[in-house]
Amino acid sequence: MKSFTRTQEKFLIALALGGLVVPNGLFVYYSLFAPPVLRAAFANPVVLVFMLEAFLLMILFAWLIHRGGLRSPGWLAFTVMSLAGSMAFSVPLFVYLANRKARSILRIREANPADVPQIGTVLAESFAEYRSLYADEAYAATTPDGDTIRNRFAEGTT
Repeated sequence: MKSFTRTQEKFLIALALGGLVVPNGLFVYYSLFAPPVLRAAFANPVVLVFMLEAFLLMILFAWLIHRGGLRSPGWLAFTVMSLAGSMAFSVPLFVYLANRKARSILRIREANPADVPQIGTVLAESFAEYRSLYADEAYAATTPDGDTIRNRFAEGTT
């Protein structure tokens, strides 16, 4: 998955905070100050269907997280966030946290010609301290310039 921009990350956090404050705020308010309204809501079969659906979706998402191998924050953290908050809280927060974790993972890929400047820099810095141990031609072959690296790409994978 492509990483989110800082603006998109802020949006996910705002959505998660809204999902935590609004549904939970209403639930806490009615639990403390208007219990008859809350009891009436629980007695409504339509409300119960929506609550069951949210619970089943939480289980489905937790299973998908587990099946997908997402270990951090993981399926258990997602379930706790869902039960302590709401799906409107846990889904954007989980996506935000998983994105932050994925961004910090090292990715190894095949180099391409656009990487020539970085390849040259890495080779030069890596072998600089051993310069005195090399013959001039051997050092030039080990730490080639950009044109030589580009030519090597034309020769194929090395």
